[in-house]
Amino acid sequence: MKNENDVLKEAILTLEGQREVAFKALQEQFNNSIELLRPINLIKSTLREVTASREINDSVVNGLAGMTAGYFTKKLVVGGSKDHLRQMFGSMVQFATARIVSKYVGGQRKSQEISK
Repeated sequence: MKNENDVLKEAILTLEGQREVAFKALQEQFNNSIELLRPINLIKSTLREVTASREINDSVVNGLAGMTAGYFTKKLVVGGSKDHLRQMFGSMVQFATARIVSKYVGGQRKSQEISK
């Protein structure tokens, strides 16, 4: 038969083993947290989330299409003119064209998604 000291020693060894396992798990979690909180990893994860978002990608595409169309429209209207009124009119046309095109491209994509 085991005496009480042997039982206590076994219980102590078991608890020390459990403590060691828990401590190693805590250390591993701490190291993972430190790795995730590094600035470069925060930037990478944010960029992954942004590029995965379809809404943001659509907004960027719509904006770029509108700005490009507006820029070329202004170049067609103004050309190489140095006249300030013509340049101001060209800027207004550029702004209007950019808004119309960005709305049209966005509406076109939405209607294509609905029809699928």
